[in-house]
Formats: sequence, C-alpha cells, structure tokens
Amino acid sequence: MTQSQLIELVKQHFPNATDSLIRIHLNNVLDEFCRETNIVEDFKTFTTVDNQRWYDLDSKIISVKSVSIENDYIPKLVGKPQTQDIT
Repeated sequence: MTQSQLIELVKQHFPNATDSLIRIHLNNVLDEFCRETNIVEDFKTFTTVDNQRWYDLDSKIISVKSVSIENDYIPKLVGKPQTQDIT
C-alpha cells in the first residue's frame, strides 16, 4: 500500500486532517515499527583510538548487534560495565 493510499484511508475516518499532518503521523508510526521489529539493519565503521574505551554513537543507532575489530568479534558485556579501567 502506498503512502497516498494510506492517506486516503485515514481521510475516510478523519476528513479534516491535512495530508502533511497524516504524513507526519504515518512516518512516526513507520519509525516506531522499524525500532520495535529491528527490521532495518545497517553496518557502521569508525576509527578507534588507543586507550579510549568509550565512544559516542550516532543518535540514529537503535541497538548494536555485534562489534568486531579487524575481523575479531568482541563478546557482549554481561552485567554493568566498570566506569573506570584499572589496566
């Protein structure tokens, strides 16, 4: 179903709603669906720095499925991370 068809369907129940308002709500619902189902996957790379443990991730990243460094997969941490390294 196209977005135009969805807009027409919504207008049957809310005839006074504008196309732009309906489009905003449809896009919000689509974003929520993608977040809840993890249907969208992507691959991100970035450069690491020696002796840096924490990195800010792009706000568009919802979850991290795996991490690898030079084709070595890093196991997921179980429990709470230590806030300071003692090494």
